[in-house]
Amino acid sequence: MWDGRNLHYSSRNGTLVRMATRQRVPEMMTRSRAPLGPDGEVAKPKDPRGTFRRIVEIFRPYRGQLALLAATIVITAGLGVVNPLLIKAVFDKALFGPNKICSGVPCPNLPLLYRLVALGLAIPVVTSLIGVGQTFLSTSLGLRLMRDLRDRLYAHLQSLSMRFFTSTRTGEIQSRLTNDVAGVQSIVTDTASSILSNVVIIISSFAAMAWLSWQLTILSLVLVPLFVFFTFRV
Repeated sequence: MWDGRNLHYSSRNGTLVRMATRQRVPEMMTRSRAPLGPDGEVAKPKDPRGTFRRIVEIFRPYRGQLALLAATIVITAGLGVVNPLLIKAVFDKALFGPNKICSGVPCPNLPLLYRLVALGLAIPVVTSLIGVGQTFLSTSLGLRLMRDLRDRLYAHLQSLSMRFFTSTRTGEIQSRLTNDVAGVQSIVTDTASSILSNVVIIISSFAAMAWLSWQLTILSLVLVPLFVFFTFRV
């Protein structure tokens, strides 16, 4: 029975027992919340280095798979800049190189041209095959990490006292077991792979540009800030 301030219930002998007061309800609700930071967000870890060491420890059993995954990413990203070099070789060596003169014009070096064309056709096929292996590695590695993290979290939850479960919201625990662990999987399968691939593409692209024409490379580097400036201005 609620009298506007206190909650009562009747026992077997007919007496009324006060169970809770209005003043204690906000206290109970506040106590069940997760610790928040100054901006109302979940507080950040106080020991970033310790957190980083734990992350390294989690990834340590999979260092071989991580190295293989990184190698596939580097290879696929590096093969993407081979086509401009092949096109240069086709024009400079196969078609208009120092070949024999036929009717006043250089004769094409057909054997070299055939090899370059075959190489140009083989590179996309090889890149696709390596990409399939890369996707398989990243997906399987992400799933294994997610399984290990959830097993460790579940084992840790079983070792906690009842005070933790009474002072922590159930939704927060479920979010740790589902959303946060899935976020780690997304980092492995998407974010880290994309970052490494983009870095390799940028480095290899600049290397190929410098190999083709260092003058045009310098000119393009000078013009890039201008394009970025006008892009953000518009």
